[in-house]
Amino acid sequence: MAQALTLSLRSYDAQTLRHSHPFHQVVLPVEGTLEMEVGGRGGRVAGCQAALIAAGETHGCEATGRNSFVVLDWTAGGDDGGLSRLSARAERQPFLAYDAGLQHLVDFLGFELDRRPEALARDRRWGDILLAALAERAGDAKAPPPRQLSRAVAFIRAQHRRPLTVAEIAAAACCSASHLHALFERCLQTSPMEFLQQVRLDRAMRLLGEGDAAIGAIAFETGHADQSVLTRSMRRRRHTTPAAYRRRLRTAAP
Repeated sequence: MAQALTLSLRSYDAQTLRHSHPFHQVVLPVEGTLEMEVGGRGGRVAGCQAALIAAGETHGCEATGRNSFVVLDWTAGGDDGGLSRLSARAERQPFLAYDAGLQHLVDFLGFELDRRPEALARDRRWGDILLAALAERAGDAKAPPPRQLSRAVAFIRAQHRRPLTVAEIAAAACCSASHLHALFERCLQTSPMEFLQQVRLDRAMRLLGEGDAAIGAIAFETGHADQSVLTRSMRRRRHTTPAAYRRRLRTAAP
């Protein structure tokens, strides 16, 4: 039997939902936090941590505030070792910590799914790439991220629109600034402020593709002091500019 998969972008309500389904599911964070209980084990989908839900496993979830998550539903068909590992991991340990590089892919897919969901539904290549990346990381047997790191990442994602300092982020995470730096370097291979800049750019690029808002307004909305700061950051980290990126999106649009 061939493998089937569906990729979607979803938001969740404050009420707790409990159900099961005949396919495997992976829930990955784009914005907000999702509290989950899978097979009697509790965890949080936020801050570079996904939920792996095995087929037939009863689970519940609850979210507050604005939130969105990339959801991958899949059924195992002709399988390889990697996907078998992912299925087994879902049954054994339903929460998977992963790296900042994979989070950038998740953020990109969240943007694309919001912008053109039908196109991605017809093209399964991105789902295959995401599933393969998850299967590779499932074999790493990483421990869940420290709670202090999860708090810091959630705080940055919620507050990135305003000026932030390392001291503020550390206070929100209930740790010292030096310990915060060590957590980010060890778990995400980056610094707190660089992670903040990447979150701001992810949001700015999403807004550039969503409408006709002025680039200066988008810069302000995403925590950049002005348009020139956004342009410098985007050129340095994404090798493009806001205007060029918007033009490319519009040229590529059907």
